[in-house]
Amino acid sequence: MIPSKKVFVIDTEQTMTSYQQQVEAYMTANHPDATVGDVLGKKIIQEKQNPVLFASLPYHLVVKAGEFTSIPDNLRHKVTFKVLRDQLDEYSGTALNYTASIPELAGKKITLSYSPATANDEAVIENYLPKPHPDGTPIQPEELPQTLPAYLINMKPELRIDGEVKATGTAVGLGQSETFTMQFIDPSRIGNEVITNDVTAGEYNALVIDALAISSKRLTDLKTRLETTKARLETEDYIDLTNDSLLGDLLFTNIATYFAEYDIMSEIGAKTESVIYHRLPSMGRFFFSLSVNKFFDIPRSVSGGGLEMDVDRSFYYSLDKAGNKVKTREFNLSVGIRSSALEHSVPEQLLYTPEDPVYGISAVKALAIANSQAIPIYQINKDNINTILPKLQLGGDDILDITNSVNTGKEVTVSQRPINFQGRSILGYFVINPEVGDGAYMISKGLGGGAIWSYIGALFGGLLTGLAGIYQNPDAMFGDLKRIANAKMLRFFGRYSAVMGVVNGVLQIITNPDLNWEQQFAQISILFIGAGTSYWVGGAIAALGGPFGILGAIVVSIILQVLLDVFTNQITKALALYLRENLRLCFYRRSKYEVI
Repeated sequence: MIPSKKVFVIDTEQTMTSYQQQVEAYMTANHPDATVGDVLGKKIIQEKQNPVLFASLPYHLVVKAGEFTSIPDNLRHKVTFKVLRDQLDEYSGTALNYTASIPELAGKKITLSYSPATANDEAVIENYLPKPHPDGTPIQPEELPQTLPAYLINMKPELRIDGEVKATGTAVGLGQSETFTMQFIDPSRIGNEVITNDVTAGEYNALVIDALAISSKRLTDLKTRLETTKARLETEDYIDLTNDSLLGDLLFTNIATYFAEYDIMSEIGAKTESVIYHRLPSMGRFFFSLSVNKFFDIPRSVSGGGLEMDVDRSFYYSLDKAGNKVKTREFNLSVGIRSSALEHSVPEQLLYTPEDPVYGISAVKALAIANSQAIPIYQINKDNINTILPKLQLGGDDILDITNSVNTGKEVTVSQRPINFQGRSILGYFVINPEVGDGAYMISKGLGGGAIWSYIGALFGGLLTGLAGIYQNPDAMFGDLKRIANAKMLRFFGRYSAVMGVVNGVLQIITNPDLNWEQQFAQISILFIGAGTSYWVGGAIAALGGPFGILGAIVVSIILQVLLDVFTNQITKALALYLRENLRLCFYRRSKYEVI
């Protein structure tokens, strides 16, 4: 356990403000006339006057490659965006798909949003909106609908670059989950990476690609646009105002400001500590999420969820000028801590008002709160994992992430239990490479469900098979041939329903990118246990017959789903830990972590 006096996740905002004040006081007292170049460092090209202009450059040619009038496509840094509803979307070529070079995208406002698929879908949404007041008074926020019926509305994804639609995708039900991938293509292959996220139809995502730095002009233009939009809203001038100019600009400002502050602070730190720092193509998103109310895994209604920041790719090069690996490691650690702190501080800076306060959370802030609440904080490595792991009061998915990280040589800093933040249970933890100081700063996510249809399929399979036996023995050698044939058909559909239910559940588990192989094995084991029990229960309640049997199957399926949901994390944890201890196998899922 880390003693309190050594915990470095203290009041981040206070520390940053104090540091800024100290720097300003020092510069005022010692270098009042210093320029930005004097503080951050600058290079000046030495002027040299030659009496004769040389006919060639003063370099020795070693080898000469091909000459091109323009850069070939295979030598360009590119990004491909893709939104998939399902595999049929991929095979039919109807998925949202767009590729552009990084210079075409760098620093620009990229948004992934959803619009009504047809005029009828738009009419359904408008029907739930309040009508204009007869006296002309403005519509109040409390008059707007809190939820929308997801099952009545279809949406289509749209990718925009600086407000211009570049690609659209297949229509999908509001609240349905889709797969959003971003593939970074690097000619050297060093920076190749595929980033995968689940998006909910109806969300609004703003993304930025930080190639070298976010320009100050881009931020100034954003500020001007937001001030103009604010003035138009105050004067009720709504002509030509769109979601992209309202929500898109607001979301993009947050993620662009994040990278701008990140780069400036890292550059200052690099100059101070004599470290070479170079930003490489990176990406983050700030998005408005939806809360989806589901019934048997089918979206029934959606409501506003909240604002979330996700920095999937923070990529840079750093090296101490003297080649000191310890100093490089310390610099990387400081950059990581600052980057995590900015994930909560930037939205608070931009969105907080006394009338409507905003409180953000990040891994750094979560551990700071845990420390202030006297919750033990542990630093876990290979030497102490077996001692500390039993002390952690965490879910099975978090235990597995920690175990996998430690088994690949990482060090994990985590609190004993989650904190309560604004009514939510939050766990923040660091996953650090002890050799170079890079790593991930994580906020935990729970394991997803989705096995309900497997249990229902098995239940009705058992029910139909049982009813077939009551109606007529399918294997009877004598009797009414029509009844025997009907019983065989009923039993066939019963077994088919059970098998397809299990197959559907297994496919959901093995295609879930958030599960490692141990979690997949554990959840598939739970699935077979649940489906087998459901099939047996279905056959047992078939004796009730007819509508009573069907009603009994539905009731039992709901009870079974609730019980398995309650114990899934515990069962997954126990099975996965058993696999780790007995098979000694483990895979580190790097794609889940933000690489700093």
